[in-house]
Amino acid sequence: MTAKLAGIFTVAAAVLAPALLLWPLDWSRTPSGLAMVVYMAVAATVVAYSLFNRGLRSVPPGSAATLGLTEPLVAALLGVAVLHEVLSPLSWVGAGVVLVALAVMVRTTRRAEVESSPDA
Repeated sequence: MTAKLAGIFTVAAAVLAPALLLWPLDWSRTPSGLAMVVYMAVAATVVAYSLFNRGLRSVPPGSAATLGLTEPLVAALLGVAVLHEVLSPLSWVGAGVVLVALAVMVRTTRRAEVESSPDA
C-alpha cells in the first residue's frame, strides 16, 4: 500500500507543480510562511495520511468507505465551530444524510456481529 500511495502523491505533485508558476511564492520565504509550509507538509500530510492508512488496515472496506465520508463533514463542522463559517441549508441536509448513513452502518454492523457470535 505504501508504494501505491507514494505513486499517487508523486503523480499529484507532478500534475500540480505547474501551478507554482502562476502565483508569487514570496510569502513562503518569510518565517511565518516557512512555518506554514512545514506544518502543511508534516502535520496535514505526513502525519494525517499515516494515521489514516494505519486505520485502513484495521477496518473492513465498507466501513472505511463510509467513514471516509466523515472527513468533509468534520472539516465543515470545524469551519463552523472554529472559523464561524455559515453552511447553507443544503449543506446541513448533506451532513444529516452522512450522519444517518453512519448510524445505519453502525447498527447493521453490530447486528451482524451479534448474529454471527457463538453465543447468539
